[in-house]
Amino acid sequence: MKKIDNYSNGKIIDSIVLGIISLGIVALATYFILLGTIEGFNSSSIILIIFLSFLGIGLSIISIINIIKSIHRKAEIKKVMDNENIIMAHIDGEKDKIFEGRIILCYKEINGRKKEFESDPIEFDLIYAAKELGIEEIKVLINQNNPDKYVVDTREIEERIVDLT
Repeated sequence: MKKIDNYSNGKIIDSIVLGIISLGIVALATYFILLGTIEGFNSSSIILIIFLSFLGIGLSIISIINIIKSIHRKAEIKKVMDNENIIMAHIDGEKDKIFEGRIILCYKEINGRKKEFESDPIEFDLIYAAKELGIEEIKVLINQNNPDKYVVDTREIEERIVDLT
């Protein structure tokens, strides 16, 4: 069965790869600095060194931030799974989030108020699959101690897609 935190695991791996690439870029900038020290600097080499330095450092910072966010999300998912309260929420649609991907939107009326939920980014067109399979509701695991901490459980739809193929 697919793990519910696959997205967080993938983001950690992607961030580590990005970090390794950024270290390579910083190493390249360092090489050009050493080469310029020996052979002399010209204006184009200085511009290249500055560009590579900022690019490498910027990618390193982004990589570290993404790793921290992914580890935090994994911890949230674990807390929700430990203190779960399962509700069924109506699938409302999907939207694309910049830099993340497509997510499922769903809602449930709780105490007379509409509570909206967003899934972690998904790999497949699950909305289309849900419509084809006649699925109108999806499990949402909510932390009983903090209802703002939740996980939209897309595993059922994903497993049924696999069963169809």
